[in-house]
Amino acid sequence: MSKILTLETILSRANSKSPESIKQLNLWGLQVSDISILSKLPLLETISLSNNQIIHPLLHLLFWYSLLS
Repeated sequence: MSKILTLETILSRANSKSPESIKQLNLWGLQVSDISILSKLPLLETISLSNNQIIHPLLHLLFWYSLLS
């Protein structure tokens, strides 16, 4: 069963009230498999995803590449 990363979790982990202001995010060990919500973080520069269960890493790499282009 997949565990979807939520906005509430992101805001809590970043100690932020707004996703638009997050530049760094530590998601270590949350066991999430769906990180698609990260597209809502326009200023995100640094992220830790170690010890998670990301199901489709290549799709997520394509997502990150599209952000850089």
